[in-house]
Amino acid sequence: MVLLAFRATLGSRGKPSPGAAKDSPSDSFAARLALALNVVNFSRAQLSAAAAVDKSLVSRWLSGQVTPTSHNLARISEALAKRKAGFNMTLWGAPRAEFDAFLGIAPPASIPAPRDATSPANAEDETQGPALALLTRRFRWTAGAAAAVVVFVFGALIWLWWNGRGDSPSERLKPSAAAETTAASPGSIAVLPLANLSADPREKYFSDGLTEELIVTLAKVPGLRVAARSSSFAFASKDTDIHAIAKALNVRSIVEGSVRQDGDRVRISLELVNASDGFQRWSQSYDRDLKNILSLQNEIARSVARILSPARWSAPIPVAKLAEIDPAVYRKYLQAQIAFSARTTPGTERAAALLREVTRAAPNFADAFAAQAATLFGPIMMKSADAATVAEFESALGRALRLDPTNPQALAVQIDYEASRLNWNRVIADAVILRRLYPHNATALQGLFSAYRALGLYDLAVSAEREAARLDPLSYIARRKLGGILVSQGKYGEAIAPLKSSLDVQPGQPSAMAELCFAYAFAHRIARAKAIEAQLSLPGMPAMARTYCTMGLALSSGDTAKARATAEDVAAHLGTAGAGENDLGKVFAAAGEFDRAADWFERAYDKQIYFFDVYSEVGMPKALFATPRWRALASRPAFREWREASDRARQLFAVRKTAPPA
Repeated sequence: MVLLAFRATLGSRGKPSPGAAKDSPSDSFAARLALALNVVNFSRAQLSAAAAVDKSLVSRWLSGQVTPTSHNLARISEALAKRKAGFNMTLWGAPRAEFDAFLGIAPPASIPAPRDATSPANAEDETQGPALALLTRRFRWTAGAAAAVVVFVFGALIWLWWNGRGDSPSERLKPSAAAETTAASPGSIAVLPLANLSADPREKYFSDGLTEELIVTLAKVPGLRVAARSSSFAFASKDTDIHAIAKALNVRSIVEGSVRQDGDRVRISLELVNASDGFQRWSQSYDRDLKNILSLQNEIARSVARILSPARWSAPIPVAKLAEIDPAVYRKYLQAQIAFSARTTPGTERAAALLREVTRAAPNFADAFAAQAATLFGPIMMKSADAATVAEFESALGRALRLDPTNPQALAVQIDYEASRLNWNRVIADAVILRRLYPHNATALQGLFSAYRALGLYDLAVSAEREAARLDPLSYIARRKLGGILVSQGKYGEAIAPLKSSLDVQPGQPSAMAELCFAYAFAHRIARAKAIEAQLSLPGMPAMARTYCTMGLALSSGDTAKARATAEDVAAHLGTAGAGENDLGKVFAAAGEFDRAADWFERAYDKQIYFFDVYSEVGMPKALFATPRWRALASRPAFREWREASDRARQLFAVRKTAPPA
């Protein structure tokens, strides 16, 4: 990402600038790498081991066939620094004389690559980050790229996500996992990870965090449709040209560039590229005091909006009412955002700790309070939070919305929280704001999905998740949730594709495997379902995922005895199996045990665990709703309030009523 010297000969996205000469073979990256390896007496095999890559890939680096990704470039530099103290990533882009002088030799005429530089024909191609490619790439095009118990997916299995298996910009993300897309709209755009041009590779959190903030700010611009973070970051280490990236993300334009910190100054260089022809539509460099970074983000967003949507660019962009921020505080905020994006327990805990410091130091920073609330919501959602955590969460969420009443992250979190408290008026009010202001914002769409599903508006929930998947086509969470909601509506065959693509993104993810097993079972593809059941039975796999799969196979085959036995097993391990009282109610109802189902539904009601959307689940036995115990339960106050709220939301959002009468 720091081969800046090589960028001077390139125009937009690898197009030669007028009069530019080709890189000299004696001063290519391959030549410098070969020279450095010779000087420090480092063999190809040793570098392969140090960088944790195949030797054939090292051969392709040395032959000049490919350039390393930013991640691998950092590993190469770290390995060389162990042999030659002081070696760092900036040397790759330094003048050749400076590079040679550091190594203590005179510039050679040429440095031959080691023998055996040919890689196997079927070896996996090296992928390079778009930021590095912005500096080094030559212009080229490449080929693009039972419903009744489905609540396990959203309730009983969601603990898997909050325990380290969530949506993260990991190396598992694959462009091939993209969903089927429609034609990209004129205002569609993706922001690729900015290159970190600071001397310290540990500062990458800053460039990544700033990229994320630009995505968030642009997503607030009316008229723009911005690819979400996880999908854009999937190309952080990919040797993929603009056309292929745009096709995978279903966008027409790409923003890319670099960021360099110098003390409390920051220099950001950006360009907007038309994906159809690779030509630059706009470019700008900004050199500002870091304390003004928030206003700078808004300025950049308006500049991009002016190009992409000239008729609407002057519309106000919702931003936090904070003109300046202490640079050290902002760095902590970015570190917290990167830590939380991994969706691991340690990352979430670190993010929460950092955000406590940020919000104390910047009491008017709405985005920080919204992020703090998001980091604290996991245990609250799982009903495992202590009183202190709940109080901290409510304080952060309330502060965020007082500072910025239309903050999409805060509103999305509040929808989930208020739904868990059965505060339907608040859920509807927040959904109205998100619908009006952020129809193409991935975060807002996830909030709308939660609101629609909680209110039993499953058609709208499917539509919201489809749009979220279009904005975030390489997101595990978006694809899995879309598949799950389709299963809940009995659209088993349609659910298979998004669930399979979610597993392309995160192979071996237990909850997605369980959902896919369920879909296969009801789509009468029993062999595939049983193959997944066998995988979920292996040591180390969570019991709840296997149970869900087994339940699907039993129900689809009419084996009610096995379904009942499975339900009893889950009930015996309540609290450790990952299921809740509402889950057990639906499981027993699906198995035809209506009295047992009523037992669990009544417990859920007493604990204020909502299950009212049971009416909208296609596979729920209609006979359940005619039982005396269900009718008595459905006449209780909270149930009546939910039905009234659901009817009001249907009228407000113009949705046809499909729920059966209680």
